[in-house]
Amino acid sequence: MGLQQSSGDGKITFVNIKQGKFVVKEKDKEPVYYSDLLGYITKVEFKDDEYNGKKFEVAKFYIKDVDERFCLQMRTDSGYFRGLVNSLKSGNPKEKFLIKPNYKDVEGRPKTTCFVTQEGKILKHAYTISNMGDLPPAEKINFRGTETWDSSKQIIFWKNWLFNESWYSGENLEEEQPKSINQQKNLIDEILDDDLPF
Repeated sequence: MGLQQSSGDGKITFVNIKQGKFVVKEKDKEPVYYSDLLGYITKVEFKDDEYNGKKFEVAKFYIKDVDERFCLQMRTDSGYFRGLVNSLKSGNPKEKFLIKPNYKDVEGRPKTTCFVTQEGKILKHAYTISNMGDLPPAEKINFRGTETWDSSKQIIFWKNWLFNESWYSGENLEEEQPKSINQQKNLIDEILDDDLPF
């Protein structure tokens, strides 16, 4: 089963990630935290969002398990997104996935990813630092005196891969150019906190 029981009335449960846990927040209720999400990924969409004046892009993974439906939301510039799609590439898109987010504090900086299991086996990342294949490398940039990583080209790569796998009906992004450093200022301000607000 997925996160919770459902009446099967077509309701979609919206799921965010906060510090390595899935979070479901319903109006006027306390958030409920979960460790795993199980189901078939049926569709992926992307949308631009804004919170406290900061703009970012969100990936929305629609997941179904029996009569339950979920919309898992995460920022595309997050370790959760990169870890999830890098693992999905090693799996079978027609089978169920068990997704488990992970959060660690490494020297005062959050390190995030998603682990994915299919048929009882943890899916390895399709690309690693020692085997980048056709995945573009992240680029080190300096912003306001702080060195950080720009993964814009990787995000475009992963969106194109999801498009070609028919998980979403967006446009192919081959012609899209990565955002310039100036266009990324709002995103870079929040690079140390890639959880979605809710």
